[in-house]
Amino acid sequence: MKKNLPVTIFLILVATTLSSFIISIQRPFYSSVPPQNHTGATGSYCTNCHGGTLNSAGGSVSVTGLPVGSYAAGAAYNFSITANHSTNDRMKWGFSVAARNSAGVEVGTFSATNPNAGLNGNELSHDNAVTTAPQNSYTYDNLTWTAPSAPGPNDANITFYYVANAANGDFGSGGDYIYAGSISNVVLPVRLSSFDVTSTDKNEAQLKWRTDSEQNTDYFSIQKSNDGQHFKEIAKMPAAGTSTTPKQYVFTDNLLKTSYPLTYYRIVTVDNDGKKTYSSVKYISLPSDEIFVNLQSPNPAKAGNTAQFSIESNAAQNVNINVVALNGKQLLTNSMKVNKGRTIYKFEIPGFWSSGTVVVGFKIDSKVQQVPLLIIGN
Repeated sequence: MKKNLPVTIFLILVATTLSSFIISIQRPFYSSVPPQNHTGATGSYCTNCHGGTLNSAGGSVSVTGLPVGSYAAGAAYNFSITANHSTNDRMKWGFSVAARNSAGVEVGTFSATNPNAGLNGNELSHDNAVTTAPQNSYTYDNLTWTAPSAPGPNDANITFYYVANAANGDFGSGGDYIYAGSISNVVLPVRLSSFDVTSTDKNEAQLKWRTDSEQNTDYFSIQKSNDGQHFKEIAKMPAAGTSTTPKQYVFTDNLLKTSYPLTYYRIVTVDNDGKKTYSSVKYISLPSDEIFVNLQSPNPAKAGNTAQFSIESNAAQNVNINVVALNGKQLLTNSMKVNKGRTIYKFEIPGFWSSGTVVVGFKIDSKVQQVPLLIIGN
């Protein structure tokens, strides 16, 4: 038995050495790709593996480029993460970032063109942690988060969680510093699921719009324009605030009579923090006592077609003409002299005009008429 004791001790030493070796070769694995779920999104941080106190030693982590306040559905946000330390003695750098919706579920997709970063499950993390000369900061750039193209009800509010590791580069867990942060209350601005304007038999304009859900909405600003470019608020309507069920809104504008054949409307959603989201522009045509222009060209028309208008005037005078898209973009301006009676005005539709409705406006003295013309693709 005494002869076997040295052998037993030798085997124990070998086992201990082998165990230490295995641990030593496992640690650099996390320098390649870190484990998931240590960004703070689930309450766990990289301090579970690395020594030190979270957000200590006067350092920090910052993110630039991720949406703050609100995000747009389907939009891609290019961002960067910077780790800062209080002294110039850090030699290895890592990070992880996650995005969670109000139900705690991963939302959107991450990607990177940075060769030292890559997708880590539903998170984005370092892929081969960068080694540098001793310094106090490092930035991972060329990172991207793409918002969901069809956000669900739980995606109305998103939080980003991110961590950075400012390590000493000795392949051990001691002496490293973990910094963490988050961006909260990143909301999806309310977008109208429908918006329509119709005229009633009383020469009124009836506006109807609908939201499928709302998040921190304050009120709706109902705005009106005579030219499709310059809008004025005519009323406010309280919004639901926060709602996960569809809401229908109706507003009636008592126009009665107008000298403008076309009247334009839009709805501006105003959130509690003052952020605004604009609806598309809608217009209606109402009876007017001052019709003096008639469209004679095909409607709809294509690029290359000639738009032709007949202008009736009671005297020889100048007429100003402008063409605008419904988004307010000026497409054409012109002026010409017309004779008493009928004058023909025409122009060729350029190929670079986008498909959609344009409005051709005519003004003689105080009389204004706007004629809608639909442009379609070839």
